[in-house]
Amino acid sequence: MTENRVAMGRPPRNSTEEVCRAIALHTEPVVTAADIYEELGLTQRGAQGRLKSLVKEGYLESKKVGSSGLVFWLTTKGRQQLEK
Repeated sequence: MTENRVAMGRPPRNSTEEVCRAIALHTEPVVTAADIYEELGLTQRGAQGRLKSLVKEGYLESKKVGSSGLVFWLTTKGRQQLEK
């Protein structure tokens, strides 16, 4: 349901640059929503949705790990976002 609201024009709370910066500054090369949700001021579920939307936009890549884990990392496009 949250993804539908974003798709219909609801602006995200955190800019693409803010999310990419949080990932770039993290101590590990990949992050989960649980790793950064507090820093972004979101719920864990909200962070998951925002990260997934940035995958669709090409700023992040993701991979399923384990039975339900999902990790994210910056793409070249995501790193370029930090240079602005």
